[in-house]
Amino acid sequence: MIGGGRLTIRQTAVVAAWLCLAGGCSTGQVKPATHHAARGLSLLQGDQLDEALAEFRMAVALNPELALAHSQIGGIHKRRGEYELAAVSLEKAVKLDPFNFQDALSLGEVYRLLDNLKAAVRAYLHACDLDPASYEAALQLGVCYCLLGSHQQAVGRFQRAVELEPASAFAWQNLGAAYDATGQYYQAIRAYRNSLEYDSHQPMVLVNLGTTYLKQERFTPAERVLALAIDSDPTLAPAYCRLGYCHYRQRQYQQALDTYHRSLELNETMADAHAGLGVVHMTMYLLDSSADRHYEKAIESWHRSLELNSDQPVLKRLLAKYRHKTVPPDLLLDN
Repeated sequence: MIGGGRLTIRQTAVVAAWLCLAGGCSTGQVKPATHHAARGLSLLQGDQLDEALAEFRMAVALNPELALAHSQIGGIHKRRGEYELAAVSLEKAVKLDPFNFQDALSLGEVYRLLDNLKAAVRAYLHACDLDPASYEAALQLGVCYCLLGSHQQAVGRFQRAVELEPASAFAWQNLGAAYDATGQYYQAIRAYRNSLEYDSHQPMVLVNLGTTYLKQERFTPAERVLALAIDSDPTLAPAYCRLGYCHYRQRQYQQALDTYHRSLELNETMADAHAGLGVVHMTMYLLDSSADRHYEKAIESWHRSLELNSDQPVLKRLLAKYRHKTVPPDLLLDN
């Protein structure tokens, strides 16, 4: 059975068989639905999507049980970005032919694109059962588990992915992120390093590695790899943000301020950078209560961070704790 979308070399051979059958190369009369499906496959080879879609729809109208036609309709909708329509057709294809690996994989991808992650997991699990040696199915299932917060399950799938393709920098990167999310920091570091071995130009992997070092309070290696990330991509705002935190934890407050400011010059919508900047200013104020400018900047930075991301309970508690300078009630005009 043929999956939806562009045809591979292997699928082209199947198309040839269908065309031979529909064109009368064998004895007997071919059913009209099969004829339309074969014409649709031929049109797909020339990227004539509208014409092919019409043929597949005609095939389904004549034979609603024709899984291949449903599969190809789903594939065309997927190529066009019409994911909800693609899901409907691919669901039918998988129901009619539950042993078709490519359709199960495509259905998982469409569900993921629709952000229906639980349905995507079911589809990818089905694909993994059909082909346990599929790197793509294992990898995408791990990604979905991560997005759902099921990081330990993601670890198992990413481990399988790197077993199947040991040189995949992307699989090692994702395994590192899953390990980090489960608190397995040493395993995460090894995975990130393996990823960098296979592809050394990955600034965000360096940022992730630096972040894992920070979680272990290993500031020297964290500073080193974050500097490497910045050397690799001087416009990478998250690298400056993490480096700012690294400087702060080492009590290098002016360096921390400068680095946080640099991250915000590159991306002023980074809530973490505004929050960190506020922490540095508040610390400097607490060390010297006469430096009112640090207090005002801290409070404003925290407000700005919460405007960008209101789901920061720790920051809200800090703001409530230190926001002690208020306007006298008799000067308030809102009533």
